[in-house]
Amino acid sequence: MAPAPRPEMSGADLRRGTGVAAHAEDGFVFAACLPEGPMYILDMVGAIIWEETLAGGREGLVARVADRTGGEPDAIRADVEAFVGELVRRGLLAEVS
Repeated sequence: MAPAPRPEMSGADLRRGTGVAAHAEDGFVFAACLPEGPMYILDMVGAIIWEETLAGGREGLVARVADRTGGEPDAIRADVEAFVGELVRRGLLAEVS
């Protein structure tokens, strides 16, 4: 029997969206859906969320972001989940089934 999914952003893992180019540098992530764009610039916490999502998926994402930012998981959970949802909505991230 498989363990029950954690309530923290349980579900499909995420990957970079189809046709998305991204470059990380000096605490920023520059990402765009090519060839049309637009270019998105993720800074500070946005860049951390992007990096942690691609590195480890949704499982434990809030805890990893909290660890890197010094935030409390319960205090940042809704914002992290909303930001990831927006990245998916804009096509920068895509769910892996």
